[in-house]
Amino acid sequence: MQDQDEFYRTLCSSETLRSGKKGFFHDFSGHVMQTAGDTWTSRTFGRIDDNEGRVRAIFTDAKVKDVVTDTLAKVKLLFRDKDAEISKRRRLEGYQLAAVGEHDKALLLFSQAVLRAPQPGRNKNVDQGLSLSLALLGRAEIFIALKEYYFALEDLQLAAEHDLPDKLM
Repeated sequence: MQDQDEFYRTLCSSETLRSGKKGFFHDFSGHVMQTAGDTWTSRTFGRIDDNEGRVRAIFTDAKVKDVVTDTLAKVKLLFRDKDAEISKRRRLEGYQLAAVGEHDKALLLFSQAVLRAPQPGRNKNVDQGLSLSLALLGRAEIFIALKEYYFALEDLQLAAEHDLPDKLM
């Protein structure tokens, strides 16, 4: 279980770093490219075919190395601890929004419920220890309503990996 918590902590942190067209990684890579200049970016970095070579190039050029290491030295892991109560609240809020047809907003809440849910059996005082499975089942319902059947099936399969009782609460 400890390894899984560490995995989720790392996953959450990495998702925070690379969030599309905005956020830390976007700004960071833009700053590095600006510092390196167009010539270095296209003629040196752009011609390298493998990741090992790219990393080596970054740390060989003093100017680029300094901007990368100075920035990365300040990076801290961001992770919100698992919390069954918060997961349950988000899940119930998701059901309320789904009931009035707000499926996109409900999906966000169910996704938060999945992220905050502890591993099954971790907190038996809330949802009989089934917070993660219940969040996955709820999110699967929303995916079905949104006609995202592939994602619904993935969530259902994840929920089924845990020993679910024949009757859920």
